[in-house]
Amino acid sequence: IDGTAKSWKKMKRAFQGFDKNKIKIIAVSNWIKNRAEESEIFKNLEVQTIYNGIDISCFCNIDKFSAKEKLIKKYNIPKGKKIVLHITPDFNTPVKGGKYFLELMEKLDQDYIGIVVGKNSPSTHNIVPIAYISDKTELAEIYAAADVFVITSICDNYPTVCLEANCCGTPVVGFDVGGVKETISESMGKVVLPYNIELLKNEVEDWSKNRFSPLQIDNCLKKNSEKRMFTQYMNIYRYGIL
Repeated sequence: IDGTAKSWKKMKRAFQGFDKNKIKIIAVSNWIKNRAEESEIFKNLEVQTIYNGIDISCFCNIDKFSAKEKLIKKYNIPKGKKIVLHITPDFNTPVKGGKYFLELMEKLDQDYIGIVVGKNSPSTHNIVPIAYISDKTELAEIYAAADVFVITSICDNYPTVCLEANCCGTPVVGFDVGGVKETISESMGKVVLPYNIELLKNEVEDWSKNRFSPLQIDNCLKKNSEKRMFTQYMNIYRYGIL
């Protein structure tokens, strides 16, 4: 059953009658903002972007060497491998593009090993599955242990997994869809044409060699902090401006 038309009518009714000077529409990415401004419901209203923030007391500049040693020991990962990390709520959800991660791992040579965290994580000759992790500290250590984080979503608004990876000092590579490229801090990763596994592979190989300076990570933490996000929302509530 396609409930799109019903949902659209409900949303339109919900926003009718507001004084447009007393309502502000907040998007979590510029991609969503642009989509909202094109819609029949929001096109005559003010739309602004406030990027989501994360807990930078947890997702931060963790020692990558010790984190990697811990991960290798816990999950019996061969030493000397470049770790390619993929985190997803459910690997079998088509929109998260799990099949593209499998294709990527088939193209990478034996120097690389994949780690997939989430429900239905696959187990192959070069992929180690890890069940869904709810402990943020443990998850942050896995981000830090990785040499590169890969997101293969084919549609995503503003995936905070990319923020978490960058804040833990790990570069991010993914498809240029939705707001993905907006999540990657400057010079801390790259997006490629959607579905192009060869380009994705090339970027994984390049970025897995990168290490970031403390200044880069510090700037990334400031940009992605929950405190920054909270301050912007409070400014909207109190003063009507960011």
